[in-house]
Amino acid sequence: MKIIKQGEKKAWGIELVCTGAGNDRSGGTCGATLMVEENDIFRTSSGSYDGSSEYYYTFECPVCKSWTDIKDINLPSWIRDSANKRHRYPSDRNNIDTDR
Repeated sequence: MKIIKQGEKKAWGIELVCTGAGNDRSGGTCGATLMVEENDIFRTSSGSYDGSSEYYYTFECPVCKSWTDIKDINLPSWIRDSANKRHRYPSDRNNIDTDR
């Protein structure tokens, strides 16, 4: 086998576009195409008046800081399990997290 172009090995990643889908887009989004990796994904939630909650898998765009939800079906179960340990709230939006 011949290597045409050497790549950088990554454990897991998915190419996604910054759309703000599932979140408040009033601040606008940039439409950047991003390679989203395991530690970029966190869990968010929304509550209902009846006390129930819905959970989502989300990433924050490094360009415009918008949050975009990812469809569960696009994520392996081990990525969802990892993201469940990183829950963020709307009040966290646009705060710079230097650990990520």
